Amino acid sequence: MEGKRDADVEAFEREKGELQKRQQEELERLRATLGDSVDKQKLLKDLDDKKAEFQAAMEQQEQELQRKLAAHSSGLDAKVSQLEEEERRSLEQRKSELKARMEKELQEVQERERSRVEAAERALRDELEASLSLKRSLMEREEQLMEEQQRERRER
Repeated sequence: MEGKRDADVEAFEREKGELQKRQQEELERLRATLGDSVDKQKLLKDLDDKKAEFQAAMEQQEQELQRKLAAHSSGLDAKVSQLEEEERRSLEQRKSELKARMEKELQEVQERERSRVEAAERALRDELEASLSLKRSLMEREEQLMEEQQRERRER
């Protein structure tokens, strides 16, 4: 009986050793799985943290871009206003220059016309004076002839 008991104890010890060995393997596998699970949870948490950081950075960058765009747009509006003002001034200056040039040209044309009219008036005056002088000469000559005719008649 003692042999059977020893064999049972030995069998029990073997089963106990195998069971402990299986339990140890299962425990290690569970620890590994748990470790993997914990690692995965840490990775997921890190991933969520990184995602949140990235999202915050993207929002901050978008706000910065919106601010820059607004500033740029404002700058463009100011530049457009400045260019419009410069164009208006330039148009006013060109208009003023054109008006001055036209007035100068008008004065030159009026001066030429005045000179031409004065020259024509002088020419007409000279012609009139020449004509009057000729008429006087003719009248004087006619008077002389009439006087001579009267003298000749008297002398006859």
